Amino acid sequence: MNFSAASSDFILAIIVEETGFVGFMSIFVAYGIILKQLFKYAKLVPSEKDKVMLIGTAFYLVIHTFFNVGGVTGLIPLTGVPLLLISAGGSSIMSFMISIGITQSIIHRYKKSIEKEY
Repeated sequence: MNFSAASSDFILAIIVEETGFVGFMSIFVAYGIILKQLFKYAKLVPSEKDKVMLIGTAFYLVIHTFFNVGGVTGLIPLTGVPLLLISAGGSSIMSFMISIGITQSIIHRYKKSIEKEY
């Protein structure tokens, strides 16, 4: 049995095989929560630069998920794009963590500015 797929781009197939539909949906619910928060604060922050960063991070997650799920299911050719926050990604996970850190800083700054007004 080949266990190398457990840390590659096929991690979604392993998760679905082991946990079924519940595992698949739990991943997408977690991604949905992240996306909801990013889009919510993208509407609230006043700076255009901050809006672009929040929306860009959201689409970074959406595009990676689309290509990975499409490749694993065979709907599109496998491109080698990892499933963010789950696959052992290397440089892609590092760049996503940096963008999540920047967006957390934007959200924190926004919340702090709202607290000062009240």
